[in-house]
Parts: sequence; C-alpha cells; structure tokens
Amino acid sequence: MGLAVLYLCFLTASHYWDGVLFSLYIEKVAERVLPPPTLLHPNHLLYSPLGYGVYKLLHFSGAPVRSISALQFTNVLASVCCSLLVFRMCRRSFASPDLAWSCTLLFALGATWWKFSTDADAYIISVLLCVAAVECVLATHVRLAIAGVCLSFAMLFHQLGVFAYIPILAGIWCERRGTKERVRRVLAFVFLTSAATAATYYVAYIWTHSGQSTPSFVQWVTSVSNDTQTTHSFGQLVASNVASYLKLFGGGKLALIRDFFSAPVIIALLSCLACATATAISAVRTSGSRPSLPGEIDRRTRTVLWSWVAAYFVFLSWFEPGNAFYKLFVWPPIVVLIGCYLQSHRRASKAFRWFTLGLASWNFAAFIYPHSRVDADPVLSLAKRIDRELPRTATVYYKALSPDDWYLEYFAPGRRWESLGSPNEIRKASAAAPVCFESTALPYVETEADPSLSWSLVNSQHNIRLECVKWKPD
Repeated sequence: MGLAVLYLCFLTASHYWDGVLFSLYIEKVAERVLPPPTLLHPNHLLYSPLGYGVYKLLHFSGAPVRSISALQFTNVLASVCCSLLVFRMCRRSFASPDLAWSCTLLFALGATWWKFSTDADAYIISVLLCVAAVECVLATHVRLAIAGVCLSFAMLFHQLGVFAYIPILAGIWCERRGTKERVRRVLAFVFLTSAATAATYYVAYIWTHSGQSTPSFVQWVTSVSNDTQTTHSFGQLVASNVASYLKLFGGGKLALIRDFFSAPVIIALLSCLACATATAISAVRTSGSRPSLPGEIDRRTRTVLWSWVAAYFVFLSWFEPGNAFYKLFVWPPIVVLIGCYLQSHRRASKAFRWFTLGLASWNFAAFIYPHSRVDADPVLSLAKRIDRELPRTATVYYKALSPDDWYLEYFAPGRRWESLGSPNEIRKASAAAPVCFESTALPYVETEADPSLSWSLVNSQHNIRLECVKWKPD
C-alpha cells in the first residue's frame, strides 16, 4: 500500500511519447473520431484496448479522468503486484527476510522501473505477466497451465515478452522427471502458448487490414518503428549497452536538482547522504570478517534466473542497446541474482540495505520528483500554455504529425487538427475561429502570423512552431 501511495503521489509529468499516443487514440476512439481497430498495434497488441476499457470504466463510475491518467493508474497497480511477486520469489529463495525486503525495495525504486511505473507505457504489465509465468514454474507445485496463460498475455501486451520462453522452458527442463516427460511438457507448452498467441494476432490482423495494399501478416507482426536502432559498432555495444543497464539502478541529473531545489529534494538528499554514510560504515565493519557460508539457493532457480538474463541480454545487446526501458524485462532476475550473491555473503546484507535506501533517495531527488513537475518537460509546458491561450474553436493544419504534435494535440484538447491539403480546402480564419499551422505545414503556406497567437520551442531536441493567421476584418 505504501508503495502505491508513493507512486501515485509522484506520477510522472514527463511522459514518454508512446504513452501520449496511446492516450490520444483511446480518447479519439471513445469520441468515435477513430475506429476501434486503431487501438491494435502489433508491438503491444492488447495494451491500448485494456487502457480503453479502464478509461471507459472510470468514466462510467463517475471519475472523469483523462486516458493518460487511467493508463498511469493501471501501471501503478501492475507495478505493485510485480513487486509483490518479486518479494515472493526472494522470500522463497533467501533465508533472510531483510534481504528479501532490500531486494524488493531495489526493484521497486530502481530509477527506470520507478519512472515507467508512473507513466503510461506498455512495459510494466508485460513484465508483471512474465514474472508471474516464471513464478508459476518455480513454485513448489508447478502450475504450467497458469504459466502458459500468463506468458501468452505477456506477449500480447508487449512482443518482448517472447524471450520469457527461455527461462520458463529452462525451469520445465530442470524438473525431476524423465526425459520423455520433460520433452512432452516442453513441446505442449510451446505449441499451446504460441498457437493461442498467433491466433489472437491473426484475428487482430484481419480486423485491422482489409485493403489489397496491406502488408502481409508476418510483415505486420514483425514491424518496428522507423527510428529503431541496432548495434553497428563495438563501442556502441559496450558504452550504450552498459550505460542503459546502469540507468536501471540510478538516474537523474545535477541540473534537475538545481532547477527543482525544494524541501522534498533537500530531505531526500539528506537521507541519501545519511544512507551513504551508513553504507560505508557497514562495509568497513564487514570488510575484515570471514565470508558467510553459501546460502542454499536452489540450482533450478539459478538456472532459470541466469537463462532469463542471458536471453534478454543477447537480444537487447543487438536491438536498441541504448534503451534502458527495454531492459525492464531483465530487471527482475538481475535484482534476484544480486540477492543470490548476497545470500552467500550475508554480512554484506546490512550495507546493501543502506545502499538501497540511499539509492532510492537519490532517485527521488534527482529523477522522480523533478519529472513529476510539469515544468520539467518543455513540450508539456508549451502544450499547457497553448491550451490556456489558443481558443478551442481553432483549426490546426499539419503536413506530418510528429511526437511533439501528439503532445500539443493531447494536452491542448478540443482543437481541430486537419491534414493540410490544397489552399482551397483551408478554412477561413475569424476572430472566433483562428486558423493555425504547425511546423511541418508552415513551409507550404504564406501567411501573416498573429504575434499574440504564435508559439515556438526550437532547440537541439525540438523544432516546434505553431502560428495562427492574423485575422483582418473584411
């Protein structure tokens, strides 16, 4: 409960662009501006439909929240449930309850996990289902059917869930059964889960594609974003990849501390300093002592955890190596393996506890708290300003919609956004109904801009311009 309250009190206001697009589509489908198949995307097939269901349920119950808030609440709940499963996994593997709590705290308050637990993206639910599937396989009484259902839904909520096959199959293979029985169980598990997932995808494909020029089923399922990057150099493999794993633990910038220096940040920094001191003292006290006897970590559990890490490590070292949020799928086994190491060095557990608390305090001060403020995101700040200053009767023309435009359209709602066609199709501006052009449309029109209805955000990361026609009475 405390974890959920912490997440909800500091929901991020610096959204990753995927979540903004999901939210925009959900509300447009709810308003019947877009058809329902718009919600189905092959990379995260069921995430937007789930968000749509939560959004409609909240409105039906009398809570008129926006869809991005509905997605954030959903991710908070999923994250707390995932932390409970990680604690259960740790508690079963470790003799020390304190170590289990420390590992769970590290998992829940690691920088990237904490940030995305309070955002609107598709990763948290899929990771939860992957952890649930592995937990079912590692349980004293293996629940293979439930593991299959969880894995199938994990892949349907995000395609990266497919690599959870590796630790699950490793767990099945390490069972104390005859070879023929293990082969039979592995084949049955793979066939049933893959068939159920493929069938769901095919139904979605039929529903979303009807024209002759549509991509094939395989092309649709394996499609990726145009800006997707893969590893092309050894330096990229080492530097970007290693940095992305470090971001799982800690995040933030000194500049954010400076810009948002306040009482919460001061308290968190003092807590971080105190915990760092306690960590150093505990480490010195245990440095001269003999290592503890190895803990009784189940060999099957170790095999599952290491195969889990290896599967994602290999793929994500090639695919988008610099992205920390894809590493969320490997964050649970990393944390549990750290606990496995400390189980064999129990005298270091106390220092680890203080280290985890200090890291959580740092993440709050330098990362989570600043990003919970609207002014930490310049695009969101601009969208909020436009929402205050631009009449809702305005029409905005664009040539191509960018992620920055999604922000403007979603956080300054009510305006009409239309694709720029021929000059004859452009609406006539009036004082009551301004006509505006965003960055990609401006080069195609010649207008005199109204200084009171013009906004811009141009720097190394953004090129946003929105200018409205200066209205002249006839």
